[in-house]
Amino acid sequence: QGGNMIHEQWDSASKHGEYGAVVGERFTVKIDSDGADVNELKTALGGIDLASLAALKNEGIKTN
Repeated sequence: QGGNMIHEQWDSASKHGEYGAVVGERFTVKIDSDGADVNELKTALGGIDLASLAALKNEGIKTN
């Protein structure tokens, strides 16, 4: 989704869920909750500026 690998896990019985993304092939961002529905998790992740995080993917890396 949007160039990011997405992880989604949802347990209807316990209403526990996780929704996350691998950003810039370097960072993992994960939202988890008890009681929220999966669409609320998706909305919460959508409120994070993942593009700015992806722009940092080469920061702090030393090249040989």
